[in-house]
Amino acid sequence: MHFKVNPTGCGERKGLVEVRYDLYLDPDDYGYADHYVIVPDLPKEGYQGKDDPDAYEKWLKSLPTVSRVNPFCCHFVQFEDPDVTDEDILKRGDEVLAMAYRNWQEGNLRANKNPRVKFSSDPARISACQTRAEAVKTTDFAALDAARMKVK
Repeated sequence: MHFKVNPTGCGERKGLVEVRYDLYLDPDDYGYADHYVIVPDLPKEGYQGKDDPDAYEKWLKSLPTVSRVNPFCCHFVQFEDPDVTDEDILKRGDEVLAMAYRNWQEGNLRANKNPRVKFSSDPARISACQTRAEAVKTTDFAALDAARMKVK
């Protein structure tokens, strides 16, 4: 199993730094086959035809396919500290992954819970959280995680 920080889900939320973790299964993990999918390889320009459902279906079926693994869970975590470190984000990702995988095996992803946090409407804190969230979006967490694993 592994996780990726997904920058599309990172931002400031109610005076907190919000981070989105996409959680993936490895081939030998329980339920991997459910998330290994074959899908059309959509071109960047997308569908250029007319608004005709039959034509769209024909176009879709004509495309080459690619295989990929979808996340088994996407989980959002809010950090109160606008100075949350990259290491803290990685550590929390490990914790989220362990929790979600356990709940996934039990068929109960709804059991995924975060610790309680305190929201803030303080403009200075909101600004600091926005700044940190923007930095999170541009951080290469995969590289940081790889470096961290070499140290362990």
